[in-house]
Amino acid sequence: METDPLINYLLGLMLGDGGIYDNNYTVFVDDSCKTFVKQITEIASEKLGTEVHMSQHSANSWRASSNLTSVWTYFSTLGVPKGRKSKTVSIPSWVFQEKMENKLSVIQGLYDAEGYVGIDKQRHGDKTYQYPYIGIDMTSKKIINQIANILRENGLSVSINQLPPRGWSKHRQWRIVVKGERKVTNLAKTIGFKHPQKMNDLEKAIE
Repeated sequence: METDPLINYLLGLMLGDGGIYDNNYTVFVDDSCKTFVKQITEIASEKLGTEVHMSQHSANSWRASSNLTSVWTYFSTLGVPKGRKSKTVSIPSWVFQEKMENKLSVIQGLYDAEGYVGIDKQRHGDKTYQYPYIGIDMTSKKIINQIANILRENGLSVSINQLPPRGWSKHRQWRIVVKGERKVTNLAKTIGFKHPQKMNDLEKAIE
C-alpha cells in the first residue's frame, strides 16, 4: 500500500490529535494554533479532493473537520481507530512496508500533533548551561516504541522513559526525549516540523 507522504503526514496527525467517530461520520484534527489548522485544512482539502472545513472548536482550540462518509471511510481504511484511542493507538502495520520517506511523514505528523520543544537550563557553579530538547509523550506504549524504532532506523539514538499519571489522568505516559544541540538538530533534519509554533520554538532553542 504505497501512499503520498502528505497523506501519511495527515495520518500521523490523526493518530495524535485527531479522531474519527461514527456519529455523523466525524473526522477531525484539533490544535490551538489557528495558522496551523488553516494549513492542515488546505493540505487535507487538496489531498482528499474535497472541502475540509475549519472552525473554532473552543476558546483555545481550532478544528479541521469533515462529515463526509468517503473521508471517514478513507481514514478508517488507513487504520485510524474509531472513538477513544489514547491507550491503544498505534501506527498501522502497512506503514512499515513503505519507503522511509513515507514512514517519516507519519512521524512528522505525530510530532506536530504531540511533540514539543524546550530548553533545559542547568546551573553548574557560577555558570548556566542550556540544553535544547525535543520530546513526545503518549499514553500508548506501543506507538512510542514504533516511533523510537523508526527513528533508530535513521541512525538516531533515542531512549524511552515511563511517566507517572499527571493531572486528572489515571494513565501512565511514555516519553521520548532527545537532548543536546547536535541530537536535536539531527532529529529536526530527519523529521522537521510543519507546525509554525514548534518551528519557532526549535529556532529559538538551537540559535
